[in-house]
Amino acid sequence: MTSTACFGSISWLPLSSTTQMRFPLLSPACLTHALRPSGWGRLACLLAFGLLYTAPFLAFAETRALLILSDTSPAYQAFAEALGRSLGRASPAIRLQILPLSQYRELPPRIEESESLIITAGTPAAEALVERGTRVPRLMSLITRASHARLAGNRTGGVYIDQPPSRYVALVRAALPHYERIGLLVGRDSEQTANAIASTARTRGLQVLTAGVHQESDIHPGLRGFFEAPTVLLALPDDTVFNARTLPGILLASFRWHAPTVGYSPAYVSAGAVVALYSPEQIAVQTASQVLAMLSGTPPAAQYPQQYTIGVNARVASSLGLQLDDEASIRARLEKLERQQ
Repeated sequence: MTSTACFGSISWLPLSSTTQMRFPLLSPACLTHALRPSGWGRLACLLAFGLLYTAPFLAFAETRALLILSDTSPAYQAFAEALGRSLGRASPAIRLQILPLSQYRELPPRIEESESLIITAGTPAAEALVERGTRVPRLMSLITRASHARLAGNRTGGVYIDQPPSRYVALVRAALPHYERIGLLVGRDSEQTANAIASTARTRGLQVLTAGVHQESDIHPGLRGFFEAPTVLLALPDDTVFNARTLPGILLASFRWHAPTVGYSPAYVSAGAVVALYSPEQIAVQTASQVLAMLSGTPPAAQYPQQYTIGVNARVASSLGLQLDDEASIRARLEKLERQQ
């Protein structure tokens, strides 16, 4: 879709068929006009941004928030949709503008500083924001706790992509109660979480084995060490270990050793993990609450996800000789275990 004047080139995120909501992603030239404090260019581009919640915003003074997506994959789309819906229900005065990282990098320096708040989704977006030295208040979500600490310290709110360590242990107990060993491939962004999981697991009678991954060639020797005895491979959010290049080989090796993998996204379940725990849409709702708190003058602290979804791949479990319960049963046991902690 192309238009003239300040609108430049407008593209649309390819959202799922279950929703009619669409988020406009405007070109850097258009966003440059939109972020200027005055002028007809600003008005025209705000009308374009207003495609998300046009009618309600006309009656209210706007508060502008910019969401930067690390990429336009389905997980980030789901996050953007849920954040937009939550903010729209909570306050029609909040105008959410959405930009993919590739276009954010093209913006002139400091142009985004007329925003009330900037939200980043994913580590690459957070890194880009820090690199630009922007002074606008920000929230960093869909990011590991370790990356958040490295990029933001204690001064910035947001919601981590990783779950509380105790919840990972409870999931293994709830879904795979006959296993007594957990294997962790540990990279730069997962060392702290791995240590906390090991500590919690000991109180639950579980043994944790760790293998440090400093380069890709460290992965398969680590896996071989795990699988000498029945072991659950628990994947942690750490792109230095688990990424699009390494994941197929890791899952294949686990399957050949008849070892179940526990993942942290629906993509893991589709690719071959027997169970996964994830929260992209719930993280968006929680991030929306932080946006409201921040705009009301109460800066929030970064948090773990409060809610989550469980996914099960019964076909892969059956191929491994496992009989998993359904998601609802696993969730009920997990919640019971969390209450006991």
